[in-house]
Amino acid sequence: MNRFRPWTKNLNSKFKSTTSKIQSSLSSSSSSSSSSSSSSSSSSSSSSSSSSSSSSSSSSSSSTSLSSASSSSSSSSSSSLSSTSSSSKAQDPSTSASFLPNAPPLLASSQKIDRKNKTYNKFPSTNDAPLDVYSIIQNRLLISFLSKTKCELCEKQWDGSVQMNKREGLFVILSFQCSYCKNIIVLNSSPQVPGSKQHDINIRTQIAGHLTGIRHAGLKRISAALNIPPPIEEGRHNKKDRHLLESIKLCATDSMRNAIKQAVSTAKSSDLTVSGDGTWQTRGFASKHGAAALIANGPSPKVVDIDTFSKTCNVCAGASSLLQIGTSESRSKYDQIIKNHQCGKNFDQSSGNMEAVCTLRMFERSETKYGVRYLKYVGDGDAKTFSLLLKKKPYKGVKIEKIEDINHFGKRLKRALKTVKSQCGGMKLSDGKTIGGKGRLTGNVKEET
Repeated sequence: MNRFRPWTKNLNSKFKSTTSKIQSSLSSSSSSSSSSSSSSSSSSSSSSSSSSSSSSSSSSSSSTSLSSASSSSSSSSSSSLSSTSSSSKAQDPSTSASFLPNAPPLLASSQKIDRKNKTYNKFPSTNDAPLDVYSIIQNRLLISFLSKTKCELCEKQWDGSVQMNKREGLFVILSFQCSYCKNIIVLNSSPQVPGSKQHDINIRTQIAGHLTGIRHAGLKRISAALNIPPPIEEGRHNKKDRHLLESIKLCATDSMRNAIKQAVSTAKSSDLTVSGDGTWQTRGFASKHGAAALIANGPSPKVVDIDTFSKTCNVCAGASSLLQIGTSESRSKYDQIIKNHQCGKNFDQSSGNMEAVCTLRMFERSETKYGVRYLKYVGDGDAKTFSLLLKKKPYKGVKIEKIEDINHFGKRLKRALKTVKSQCGGMKLSDGKTIGGKGRLTGNVKEET
């Protein structure tokens, strides 16, 4: 297990850095748009206040016993809570090493001795504890822990009830009321992002849904399996996606600029070697959407540019239904929608040309965008891409050199040899032997990706 700890520590630091950038982008974007949206927010605030009052009334009428995310769940249901303070219960070092990056590596023998003697790691100060991570704690265990403490007001051993005052996705507000002095302590399960009304845990959940490809539906299934509150409602989830996309774009642009700087520093020149490849939403050349990316070659290859193409626009397709009504009012509404929207369609050629055109466009803007030139291109064997680069000549007076990708070359060579083996397997060569056999071509080819 110890050999994986540096990798997980590096991955956690990268994810933390990226999430921090996205949250700062959300904060800046929300603060800049607050002045322009004051008129619209005043109308929405009245509706939100009415909804919040109804939610508060419903929560106040709920039972004072331990409540879960839904009214039909049992009292032993769990809630996702943020570990905002150092854990009072010590951790077993053999199980906590994966999420305690500062814990010293332990030998297998040491782990066995520690488990046998029931010894635990103790942090000398809270600065060494991972305070910004989340832990899933069952509410029943939380009550059990509180019963071993004293009330801060009456100083009696705590005995009381827990109530969920508010829930927004995985974020909850819990109130703990002492049965003796009626003192109430309120706990927020996740901090609020500065300059925004969103909470950290919901943003992280939304990003995780996109990184894993499960989106909102998958997050609901995971929440149900873990018996934790479901994510935010799908409509709000999609609305927040649009704001989140803008913040992610800023982080992606910053990351690609840093990748260009590293590539220039490594090559000691502004003339770079890049490799590119394309992908489509569906297999074959009938896909309506496609994308391509360029990666700078070097010790640590990183993406330096991306581009997407689409042959359809959802807004245009939806607005076209107004034309079927046939009235002048529907026609004027259609014209208004088409005029005011940003069309998503930006490609009208065959889907097979998407990769080549995407790559050409990224080559053509490299000088104005980054101040570099891509003079060597590591291709994947697609003749269309390099032929278009030679024909259009994105850099005047300079010919781009193509470097064949050894992986794709090996795949094509293997495919050609298998074809020869299948077609000429029974033929005898000049030495009187067939093409196959010991020391000759074989059909048992190891498949590699």
